[in-house]
Amino acid sequence: MFRTRYLRNNRIAEDVASLLDFWAGGINSGLNLVQAMRLSIHEAPVYLVEGVQRLISLYELGVGWREAFNQWEIRKTCPEIQLVGAVVEVSESVGTDLSTALKRIALIIRTNQQIKRELNAMTVQSRLTCVLLISIPPGLVVIINAVTPDFIAPLWHTFSGRAALGIAGCLQLLGVLILTKMLHVKWLM
Repeated sequence: MFRTRYLRNNRIAEDVASLLDFWAGGINSGLNLVQAMRLSIHEAPVYLVEGVQRLISLYELGVGWREAFNQWEIRKTCPEIQLVGAVVEVSESVGTDLSTALKRIALIIRTNQQIKRELNAMTVQSRLTCVLLISIPPGLVVIINAVTPDFIAPLWHTFSGRAALGIAGCLQLLGVLILTKMLHVKWLM
């Protein structure tokens, strides 16, 4: 499940970057942003089309670009999309080159995805270590219990044995929490 969600999020980010490149190309060819967005509806993946149509509708109702992009559901997967609303508003008010800005945001999205992939590859060893540290103590208890049940019986049948198992379980849980906290990377976007 995690792998599927990871691949889906990568795909969404790449599709959003391609959409931004498409809009930039449309603007370079003389279209305004809304015209480029309408044209992209025929080329964009199905799951992005509804969001693009909603952006156009909100803009035509008088909602600012920043607010329209902040309401787009895709921002949960690709938070960089919020930059687009701010850039479009600044471009409209100041008159900057919107196509270049959209291309740069697409580059930022692709760079962030590349960094996430590299970080994921670098943390594989640490995650594997976490799994081993979690599984070794219970595995040893099962093996020792199978080989010599009398040796490990005091753990189950005495108060001090159960207390030792409880302490060991708490320490095991604490170790898991610390390792997962160390492996979790927060993104600025």
